[in-house]
Amino acid sequence: MFEAYAIGVTLRLNNLISPQLALLAREFEGIDARVLGITSTLRKLGQESAALRQVAAAGNATDRS
Repeated sequence: MFEAYAIGVTLRLNNLISPQLALLAREFEGIDARVLGITSTLRKLGQESAALRQVAAAGNATDRS
């Protein structure tokens, strides 16, 4: 009798949790897309800051001359 109860409770929990897990999966996909966008933006920012550092270094070198 206990086994049947345990199986029934497990199936009931699984059926209630599965749709929520699907919602979480969709949310994580959206978060993943945002993270990829942020990563791309940060990469571009890093490239631009490297170029600015080179310009600043060149400016400092000409000031010293």
